[in-house]
Amino acid sequence: MKRSTKKRWVYFGIGTGTVALSFFCVLASSLLFRAGENSLYNRQNYEVVNIISSEGLGEPLSIETRLELFEQCQVEGDKREPLPKEINEDAAVDKALILWNEALLTHADGNGVMPSGDYVSDLIDRASVTVTLRDFYNQDSSAKLALWCVQVYCTSGTEDETYCLSTQLDSRTGEPYTLNCALFSNVLPDNNRKGIESFCNALGVTDVDVSGATIDWQEEGAIIRLTLPSGMVVSKSCRYGQEYTFTLFYQQ
Repeated sequence: MKRSTKKRWVYFGIGTGTVALSFFCVLASSLLFRAGENSLYNRQNYEVVNIISSEGLGEPLSIETRLELFEQCQVEGDKREPLPKEINEDAAVDKALILWNEALLTHADGNGVMPSGDYVSDLIDRASVTVTLRDFYNQDSSAKLALWCVQVYCTSGTEDETYCLSTQLDSRTGEPYTLNCALFSNVLPDNNRKGIESFCNALGVTDVDVSGATIDWQEEGAIIRLTLPSGMVVSKSCRYGQEYTFTLFYQQ
């Protein structure tokens, strides 16, 4: 055998051995990894944690956690389209219109006439709506909360004012985190507890006893608070002759 031929066979052997050794190392590493993975995943405590975690996968956070995010996330993002698990624009508008209709009805008498003299039916028929979906951010962290921002409004037929309801709804559940309603001359001391029940219903809380709400009188209005069985507090802040605002928080 010639010297050049021997060199070729030596180089071929070295190359083949290197490739075979590489494959062997990869195979050995893979087998060791699988053995370690099986020893971890087959443990009883891991299986229990994994089952519990998978049950809540993709579910919305608790209302308490989301309210904390709502307080933290004050930077407004751009308008965007809803994702598959978020309620669509029509659903958000429907929820806001229900709140608008009930706000008008709770301030009217048995004939559907408000203290201002407006007929509720007229205000409902003439109502206009604007709606946007935005992400709200916290400047100091990566926290983010998506909200439908809906405004329903209508010009009064008896006074030179535009009645308006603005609410921010959870993008997935449709729960209102806050609601502001400007009804001007219709916001009176006699109506302090009006609207609390319908706001609670929008949160999914029924059979609310509004007689248990406390009233803290202010210089130009009042703050009415109702503590729900869950520990969540519904607060209604009234400015008589102007507006009222609903906010939510958990009692410390």
